[in-house]
Amino acid sequence: MEKGDIEFQSRRSDYDAEPNSCAPHFGRVYFEWGNLLKYQGKLGEAIEKYRKLSELNPKSYVAYKFWADTLKQQGKLEEAEEMFRRASEVDPTIHRGK
Repeated sequence: MEKGDIEFQSRRSDYDAEPNSCAPHFGRVYFEWGNLLKYQGKLGEAIEKYRKLSELNPKSYVAYKFWADTLKQQGKLEEAEEMFRRASEVDPTIHRGK
């Protein structure tokens, strides 16, 4: 285990707590955590973080976009298409190049 792994593991308990009024940017934690897991090749775990982000903020375009990208990477194209559709509902300009 490398130093970065230990540091992440020691802080992980902070991320496991549910959001409260003291953590206004808690959704950002799930986004970054999902990205880290995706980078590590832990796609299923990354999807869970993006799913949690979408629960915390249903109007989060990035939650659905990154969820869709990860599903696509897993080869789950129908599920990915659904998440891309949800992302486009949140921000209709994304597929029109605006």
